[in-house]
Amino acid sequence: MKLVAYLRVSTDRQAEEGLGLDVQRRTIQAWAKAQGHRIVRWYSDEGVSGSNGLESRVGLHDALATVRGHETAGVVVYRLDRVARDLVLQEQLLAEVRRLGGDVFST
Repeated sequence: MKLVAYLRVSTDRQAEEGLGLDVQRRTIQAWAKAQGHRIVRWYSDEGVSGSNGLESRVGLHDALATVRGHETAGVVVYRLDRVARDLVLQEQLLAEVRRLGGDVFST
């Protein structure tokens, strides 16, 4: 399955606690290989809080656009809180991907 990967860190502290972009990227690559999926695009939002709306999250917008354009079959993230910290916003985004015919995967 062709997927888009989305990475996000909101603070330097997250990088120090093991949630940096490199850790997310390596984990997603290992997961995709183990599951037989192929990551065809990578997008990220660096220094952007997960509680922010979509306006400031260009990487997430671009990742969703690949599903909307049927370039990918879904989105993979390190953890769901990389999509959004706010549970309501997170569920809305997950529902949007599903509405577009895609799946969301979390490693």
